[in-house]
Amino acid sequence: MAAPELQFELDGHDCPLGEYPSVVVPVGRRAGDLVAVYTSGGSPSFHSVASDARFTRHSPTTASALSGFDPFRHALFALSEANVVSFALGEQREFYSRLLASSASFTIEPFYKLSLAVETEKPSLIRSVYKICARRLERDAPDLRDAWAKAAGSMSPLIEAAQGLLRDAERPWLIVDSRAGSISAANLLEGETLPEELPLPERPDDVEVFLARGGRAVEPDLIGRALKELAGAAFISGTWMGAYADAIRASLGFVASPEGVRLADVPSPDDVARYSGLSVPHLELQNIVLNRSTAAEFLRFASRRVVPGDVLRRAFGNERYRRMFGRKMVKVKQRPVFTYAEVLQLAGYLGPFMAELWLNG
Repeated sequence: MAAPELQFELDGHDCPLGEYPSVVVPVGRRAGDLVAVYTSGGSPSFHSVASDARFTRHSPTTASALSGFDPFRHALFALSEANVVSFALGEQREFYSRLLASSASFTIEPFYKLSLAVETEKPSLIRSVYKICARRLERDAPDLRDAWAKAAGSMSPLIEAAQGLLRDAERPWLIVDSRAGSISAANLLEGETLPEELPLPERPDDVEVFLARGGRAVEPDLIGRALKELAGAAFISGTWMGAYADAIRASLGFVASPEGVRLADVPSPDDVARYSGLSVPHLELQNIVLNRSTAAEFLRFASRRVVPGDVLRRAFGNERYRRMFGRKMVKVKQRPVFTYAEVLQLAGYLGPFMAELWLNG
């Protein structure tokens, strides 16, 4: 740990890209001086800036969420001026993978998004983002498409490999269906169609137990562990950081009251955003509200049983949600998101609520 006189106090950030979302430069005070923090090779360097330098100062809510920031261990990514998250140095690959899988990535400029996808080293992500960039050029600047593709391929062998796989995908292929046999691309072009539904795998007779018998698959003593597995980025030095702690309590259905912590009405993601001051995409990126995929992951962490995938799909369906809560799902770019309280209710959890034990246990 740095000596007290050399400790860094985060005041705000600068956005070199000029637009959000983007990696941003931390700005704050160290040894009485205003400094910007640049990181290279995993080590920070501190550069003095003028006292009247222009940068984005963080609101109390943002400062609270970033209260555990340490320039020797963390970097910053801003979804907007007001929504800034930290991630661990050396874990860029994991952070960018989580970012690109969340709705927070929907507004990232495609060519910048491709550079982030390359950082993940995940071929599937790189291919999908590369296709978006190629389509953008095809639409806006077709004369530049081939030159850009050549330059992009030379920038990274991962992009070059993605280009090769996409070229292969344009060739005739076979679609295999266990009932109908193989249907060739040529046959599809002639109007032959696939069956509307593929056969479901065999399921155990008690497949409904998860929904119909008191949610036995969810176990109270595992919920705290599940929270930390999913929302661990907001859990630093053995505690939940400021605004994130409030947001997680709200997502669980608890709000502060003079008598302590009480169970509130089952909140929606919009309710949690209003209560915490953090945007829904920000909350989703930090796994404080959950999409269908992370909701299923939460339930698997919160259970010693294997929960069948088709049960999870039905648990988070529109009709079940409307029947249970009498409102529409909150969606970000058509992707539904859920609070922890909603997930537990949708899963049929009827056990005790122990917010402080789950958060601090």
